[in-house]
Amino acid sequence: MNISVEDESLTLFASADLQPTYMTTHTATMNAMQSGPTENVETTIAMVSENNVQEVNDTNNTQEVHAVKRIVEGLLLVANEPLSLDYLYKLLRNNNLIIEKNKLREVIEGLAHEYCTQRHAMELKEVASGYRIQVGGDLAPWISALLEEKPPRYSRSFLETLVIIAYKQPLTRAEIEQIRGVGVSSNTIKVLLDHDWIKIVGYKEVPGRPMLYATTSKFMDHFNLKSLEELPQLEEFKELSKDQS
Repeated sequence: MNISVEDESLTLFASADLQPTYMTTHTATMNAMQSGPTENVETTIAMVSENNVQEVNDTNNTQEVHAVKRIVEGLLLVANEPLSLDYLYKLLRNNNLIIEKNKLREVIEGLAHEYCTQRHAMELKEVASGYRIQVGGDLAPWISALLEEKPPRYSRSFLETLVIIAYKQPLTRAEIEQIRGVGVSSNTIKVLLDHDWIKIVGYKEVPGRPMLYATTSKFMDHFNLKSLEELPQLEEFKELSKDQS
């Protein structure tokens, strides 16, 4: 069954709901701070804890929570990539700051709430790979003007292929072509793989065993998605699912 992908589908990943990170990352802040890579985070927290074992037992203790919150905020500010809850938990424990994982999550959620309610220019966002602090999406035009960056331009074939994989994964190249109604060039697949937005997740058990493609956590990070469930619904793909059921 051949299905054409409508123009509005191609603009999904530039919409307000799916703001790409080249417009929302805290690049300007990072440059101003001249911060190091994520690997240097251990040094930062080691200096904070001063080799004294500290245990946070009560998240109602304002002083303890504030201390942990400042450390987490600092770590997220200097990190070059999202930091997962597990990573933060282990990092704190390895540097003598003991806190239960569920309490650490509460601290992070509290920090995110503060950014939201106090109308900061920054926001704490949870994406597929973890948490990160970034410039709010509504400020994207101003950040772009400062950095003189223009959104990358992608071909229709590139965008159609990405949309189809995102909504129908995992699927083969032949299945992508069946949905598009036209062929998919090897270069389009290669560029998507090079971006690390898609990956090979297996092989379909049919003659020739074609590769199965799916999106990556980096794809979700780039478009500010915590999970694929946050993708907007497309009526076209709903109808396709009904026809194939």
